Amino acid sequence: MPRGYLVVIGPDYDTYSVDVTRNSKEGQLKAHCTGPSSHLKELKEMGLSVKPTK
Repeated sequence: MPRGYLVVIGPDYDTYSVDVTRNSKEGQLKAHCTGPSSHLKELKEMGLSVKPTK
């Protein structure tokens, strides 16, 4: 992932954790999403969709 990291941890009791860290002009952005393995794709999309606000 450009200018950052996407880390997927799991499964732990059928639950995954997705952590996103990005560096931008506004500073560093971090997101943490947790959910069932059946929604892993959506968890990744949610983490990657987070944008910095002012």
